[in-house]
Amino acid sequence: MNYLYFVIFMIVGIVMVRFSGWITDNTTRIETVEKYLGPAGTYAFWKIVGILAIVGAFWSLFNL
Repeated sequence: MNYLYFVIFMIVGIVMVRFSGWITDNTTRIETVEKYLGPAGTYAFWKIVGILAIVGAFWSLFNL
């Protein structure tokens, strides 16, 4: 089951990092994130969330 979580989290994380611009353009900008991270904060936020998903995938795989 951990392998399934690993694959799902990896795909979601890669998509979030790769398509952060598309996600931001097709949803709304997050004002709180823009306030703290600057004018391009929402793009950075989606990249950070994607990287956290990839880290979570490895965490799930190795049962840390």
